[in-house]
Amino acid sequence: MEKELWRDYFEGLGSTISHLKEGVYHPQTDNDQLYRDATIQRFKTCMELFWKVLKKFLAYEKTPAITPRETLQKAFQYQFINDEKIWLAMLEDRNRTSHIYRQEVADEIYQKIKMYYPVLEETYNALKIRFEKM
Repeated sequence: MEKELWRDYFEGLGSTISHLKEGVYHPQTDNDQLYRDATIQRFKTCMELFWKVLKKFLAYEKTPAITPRETLQKAFQYQFINDEKIWLAMLEDRNRTSHIYRQEVADEIYQKIKMYYPVLEETYNALKIRFEKM
């Protein structure tokens, strides 16, 4: 039963990452705020699902984690993620978009999402291989 729940979360995460890719690789125009905002929203959703999936993996390892930050730190210890620093930066940027909204912040984070996307995709693919072995 628990593994089926993982599968649902994991498949949802994969779908979210695919949708994020559309926003990251969308051809840009000078005033394309709709795609920027949609991409930021998809990034936020992706980060939310990612930390919850990682939390489930940690629970399987009998390692409780409560907050997103704690989950990412422990996920790094268990080698579920490779670069703790970039994951904490992604979490920080996700939080920045949730608590304030300013045009310049949105533009800055949108550009960072383009750097973050390969990390998200690579981590998902590595977890998928690891998940299939569990």
